[in-house]
This record gives sequence, C-alpha cells and structure tokens, in this order.
Amino acid sequence: MYRFLKNVLILIVLIVCTFLNVKAQKNKVIISGKFIGNNNSADSLTLCYWDNVISNQKKDFTIKRQYSSKVVNHSFSFEIDSIYDLSYITIGRNKFRGVPIPLLDLMIVSPGDNVHVEIGAAEINEQEKQWLTDDNGEKLCTNCDMFRFSGKSAATYSVQYQLWEETKRLQAIWDTTSIANSRVRDLVEQSRRLYSNMNYVLTGGLKYLEILRHSVSSSVFGLLTADLQGRIQELYFRGMNYHLKFTKRMGAANEVYLFRDEYNSIRDNFKVIERPEVQAKSNILPSTILFKLALESTLFEENDIYSLIKDKYSGILQERLLTSYLLNNTNLPKIDSLLGEAVLLVNDKRYKEVLSSTLENQKIGSGFFNYPLLDTSGKVFQLSCLKGKIIFIDFWFTGCGGCMQYYKQHVSKAENKFENNEDVVFVTISIDGNKDKWLQGLRSGEYTSAKAINLYTNGQGVAHPIIKRLNIIAYPFSIILDREGKLLISDSEKLRKGGVEKLILTINEAISKR
Repeated sequence: MYRFLKNVLILIVLIVCTFLNVKAQKNKVIISGKFIGNNNSADSLTLCYWDNVISNQKKDFTIKRQYSSKVVNHSFSFEIDSIYDLSYITIGRNKFRGVPIPLLDLMIVSPGDNVHVEIGAAEINEQEKQWLTDDNGEKLCTNCDMFRFSGKSAATYSVQYQLWEETKRLQAIWDTTSIANSRVRDLVEQSRRLYSNMNYVLTGGLKYLEILRHSVSSSVFGLLTADLQGRIQELYFRGMNYHLKFTKRMGAANEVYLFRDEYNSIRDNFKVIERPEVQAKSNILPSTILFKLALESTLFEENDIYSLIKDKYSGILQERLLTSYLLNNTNLPKIDSLLGEAVLLVNDKRYKEVLSSTLENQKIGSGFFNYPLLDTSGKVFQLSCLKGKIIFIDFWFTGCGGCMQYYKQHVSKAENKFENNEDVVFVTISIDGNKDKWLQGLRSGEYTSAKAINLYTNGQGVAHPIIKRLNIIAYPFSIILDREGKLLISDSEKLRKGGVEKLILTINEAISKR
C-alpha cells in the first residue's frame, strides 16, 4: 500500500511538472536569426521588450525588459520568458545617442512564438539608401536589410514586414506621381494634399492587410489594423499641426477660418475601426489621437488637450491617452497637479506606476545632485560641487538647429547678463553619443561657450539616468536647480518660449529666493 501511494505521488508530481513546463513554453518567445552575407559589422544585438509601449515618443524610457545576444558565426538568439499577451519588440544593433539602431522595430509578438529570421542585403539603388553615423563613427545603412522568417508564427512576422514595406512603396508612388512635392501655399490646399496622401496610402495598406488577413490571428490582425491607421493618419495630423501654427503666427485669420470648414467636412473620416481597448494597446495610434486633439484644440480654440481627453474618451483608452500625454509633456505649467489628478483617475496598474514615478521625478523640490557626468578633461563632475548656487542647465546635441537658435537668442544673452554674478552658474549637458562629436560642437561655439561648465553623458546619450529622470524627448531642454540642487523650474514658458527677457527675469527670481 505504501509503495502504491508513493508511486501515485510521484506520478502526480510528474504530471504537475509537465503541465508547468508546457505552460512555461507557451508563455515564452524565442527569436533566433542569422545574417546572410557580409551585411553586419555588429558583434552583438539588443532586444527591447514592451508589454505596453505607453508612449511611442518615449518608448526608450519605458522599456519593460532588455536582452543582449552576441553575434557568433553571423548568428544570434533571444529567449523571452513570461509573455502573457500581445506585446512589442525591437531588435537593434550599434547605437545612436545611446539607443540601439533598429533592425526590426516594434514588431508584434505573441506568447509561444518561436521564429527564425534570415537577414540579407536588400536590392536597393544607391541613391535610395539612408545612412546614419552611429556613436562610434561607423556609417550604417538603415534601409538596406531584407528579412525572411520561418518557424512557428512566422506568418505573423512576415505579414508585418510585408505590410510596412507595402506602405513604403505606396508612399513612394504618391511622392513621385502627385503634387506632394510641389509648393503649396494655403492651409486648405495643404490639408487636401496631406489628406489625399494619407487616404491613398491607408486605403492601399488596408486592402493589402485584408489579403493577408487569414495568415494571422484575429487579435494580431486587429492590432495591426490599429497600428496601420495610427501610422498613416499621423502623417496628416503632424503636418497640419505644423502648418496651422505657422499660419496663425503669420496672422492669416481668414486661412484659418476656411480650414475650419475644410476640416469639418473630413473630420468623421478619421474614425478608427478597432475597439477602444485595441486602440489603447496599439504602439502608435494613441500618439496619433493626441496629434488630432492638438490640432482641434488649436483650430477650434477648444479646451486644452488634457481636458479634451477627459471629455471625449473613457475607460482604458482614456487612461492610455492621459498617461502618454503627460509623459510626453512634463514641462507643462502646473504639471504636478495634472499628474496628481491623473494618478487618481487611472486604474490600470502600469499607467498608475508610470504617472506616479513621473510625478515623483518632476516634482518641484526633487533632488538632482547624484548624477555623475564627464567634463572636457574626461574627469567625473558632480553637480553637488555647485551647491549654494542657482544652476541653469541646458541640454543639447551637436547638429540640433533648435539648440543653436536657443543658445544664440536666449542662453548666450542670459549668460552675458549674469557673467559677474556669483550666485548663478550656467551648465550644459550634451547627449552626443560620440565624445569627438561633442568636442567638435563645443569648439564651434554655436551651442555653448567656454564660460559655461560643459558636461557630457559619456556616450550614454538619452539612456543616461538624468535624461530618463527628466523624460526629455525634445531638444533644447532646460531646467533651473535651486541652491540645494533641487528642481526649481522646468516650465518651458518661462525658460524657452517666453523669450530672453522672460528667461532673465526667471533666473533673477530664482536668485532672489533664499
């Protein structure tokens, strides 16, 4: 009897272990690959994983997990555990400003995927090649690779790759056969041009995706549809936001009035096919919705974007939009109170964590001394040695036109104004991924001067902790720290948009605080 019970117990344990192993395999993703030919110079690759991208603009700050694989005999392999739902991955090589340069960008993965990818050289004309110089000074073609997938769920990856290649093809056809490159003067014409472009590419993309519908699961198809709509509609909203702001600055009120009628006639055509929960999961559609709200807020002089999100959306999509908007705009006036309210509004655990963390990091009075940076001599510089002074910090990178303009029109004049004031010190922090490039920028005198304390993120670029802490995605960016090294001001209206007079006034007010 004892032996029988012992055997039964062993059998139960084996069954449970087998069940758990099968379950673990179902929740695992394996992606292996091989470079064909000599189109790879990297000795390792990086895979970034997101269970929810949250903010497409700040995806590099919200990576859930990151893996590294050495490239041995042209081959690599990644294994990701604990995947319970549709997620996104990016596989990259080399680095640009501290971030891997994507080979495969934001691909949808499913639990249980086991895929092998062969990466070869694409047939592409020399004039069509797009080049990028990485942090080590190596010139890298970013559109010269071709991918072939095999293995379990290979169809899901093939469909995504084919879909994005097809939309590129459609866009190229539009660019060469339409008025897209002609000079268009007024807002209505701009809208019609961009809308026709968007409609041509989106219609063709949706037809192509429909052909491939049965190659993927219904959930992947829905998410791909949302991604496609978001990616293509963004072309219209980005473009029209720019043109509308420019036209309003020129004082052309009649053009704006005519565009309102034009936009109202096509407004309903931007409705999204997929359910709100699928929209919220998409890597890019929420960002497109935010561009849409920005356009409508400016065009119709409606409420601010934060209020529009609360008024027009609900549930999980509202939570995603609120989180993305605040994460992308941490220099808003009264950002503390907006973040505090949003933390109470959202229920999703991931969004609540991001908002709470952002609130803590952006809170006026939070400390910033504990970030080691390098000076021009290569020595570690601690901001804590400036304790007792008001610290103005300007973030920039070589080649940034806006950074050059901000320095010339704002910072240099403020620097001269306070040159003999021992209560304030000017600091610059460069996110250049290459030290020689940073030094070249310093020598040019177009971004900063020898009067400032010029520091460097040591090749980490946007991956440096101080950049992540401040959630910086656009440059130039500036802040003021108080005498204790705590965040005092990050309001863009006071530091950048208000002009040099406002900047000087803001620095004087900071000095007067004891």
